[in-house]
Amino acid sequence: MGVTHFLLLSTLCLAITAQECEKPQPGPNMQLRGDDILLETFANGSSVSFDCDVGYTSAGGSSTIVCTNGKWSTIKLRCKKRNCGATDEVINGNVDYLEGTEYGAILKVVCNPGFQPVGGSKEIRCEAQGWTGRLPSCEAVVCEPPPPVVGGSFNPVKDMYSYRDAITYSCQRDYTLVGAKTISCSDEGILTPNPPQCVATVECEEPVIKNAIWSGGARPPYKYKSLVTYKCNTGFIMEGEGSLTCQIDGKWSPAFPTCKDRLHPTDKPTEPGNRGNTVGIVVGVLVIVVLALGAGGYLFYRKKKSSHENYPDNVPTKDGEDLPLSVRRWTTKHT
Repeated sequence: MGVTHFLLLSTLCLAITAQECEKPQPGPNMQLRGDDILLETFANGSSVSFDCDVGYTSAGGSSTIVCTNGKWSTIKLRCKKRNCGATDEVINGNVDYLEGTEYGAILKVVCNPGFQPVGGSKEIRCEAQGWTGRLPSCEAVVCEPPPPVVGGSFNPVKDMYSYRDAITYSCQRDYTLVGAKTISCSDEGILTPNPPQCVATVECEEPVIKNAIWSGGARPPYKYKSLVTYKCNTGFIMEGEGSLTCQIDGKWSPAFPTCKDRLHPTDKPTEPGNRGNTVGIVVGVLVIVVLALGAGGYLFYRKKKSSHENYPDNVPTKDGEDLPLSVRRWTTKHT
């Protein structure tokens, strides 16, 4: 009886002294399984298990640990990213794995030249269940036929055009082709460049450039894209472009140049508002000249008159040549 009581007391003491375990910390990319995630403490001898996170799979090792005297056993489980692996092949195209094949990676289907993706998902991603979405298929590129062209035609004429098929345009008489003569079906299923037009033929008038002459290029009649070149006459300098091109609207481009006198390249016509000023300046100068001439004549007259008061006439010569009457009288009077 005493032995039995001793054993019971010993067991009770061991149970009282045994320590609980706190919630275990999971390893990388894993979490507690089931309701254990809700508990904060665990009794001595308790066991818990772990599961790998979404997108990760077990790489080996036991997923269970045990609480012993307040300590958990070592976690053996290892978790690695899920690898979705290679997907199906695509006829007339390739699969481009942009970020590998592990969880979260994205792939893209690239079709061969002359083929384009049709159908399928816009984005295919490696998820926990594998690749999500449906791969598109690569189908041959086709282009719709171009619209009819007024004043012209194109060849060949088909219901549909395949990749790189070429279409050539031509215009009727008295029409001019504006745009590319040949277009083709691109890898995007679009005719490039844009189809041309046939426009009624236009003519440009002969350029009239003052002080310039024709130096090369086309001769009349001047059609669309006709090119002419002008140069200035001797003694003149050109301002602007000497080469002109007839445009589809019947006008020359660029604007006509001007030929200016080489000796007076900066001379400009007098503006109407400045003509009055110019006339005023000229009149003023003339008045000054007239006044100056008048003053000079008056001074000359005064000097001559003063001279005549003392010497009425010219001084007699020594040779006794004939003198004016006034001089002779003056000489007789004073001799």
